[in-house]
Amino acid sequence: MDCKETLLERSRRLLVSNEPHLALEAVKQALEASPDRAVLWFQQARCYDRLDEPELSEASYLKSIEYDPDRSAFPLGLGVLYLDLGRVEEAKKSILKALHLEPTAMVYSLLASIEYEHENNNKLALEYAHKALELDSSIPECLDIVEELAPPSP
Repeated sequence: MDCKETLLERSRRLLVSNEPHLALEAVKQALEASPDRAVLWFQQARCYDRLDEPELSEASYLKSIEYDPDRSAFPLGLGVLYLDLGRVEEAKKSILKALHLEPTAMVYSLLASIEYEHENNNKLALEYAHKALELDSSIPECLDIVEELAPPSP
């Protein structure tokens, strides 16, 4: 394993251990050696998320997408950040990009929540919730949406 990977793994471990400042230091060292690695920018974004630095987090997510536009986790992370910041339209756009790249239960679940809670589009919320539940039948938010919005069976 090369030095960059060691620093990335160290950063991940530190972030899990609730040491975001140290995790950020490690990933910054890795970025100095390899500034074009998308996964390093993504890790830096996650560190900034934990440090409550949304502007720096956003910039890092955007860099990760710039270097690897085909990885669904990167626009998904950016979309969740936007959602946390109340930037719903940007969140939806970014999460839809993640859906296009990799349709997962989590992505469908986030879209169902956006449509239900922010867009008042119950039809689309129900559609996304059903798709999420097809992939993972235990997502509480989607179960709640289906229970509330699905027409009663005769």
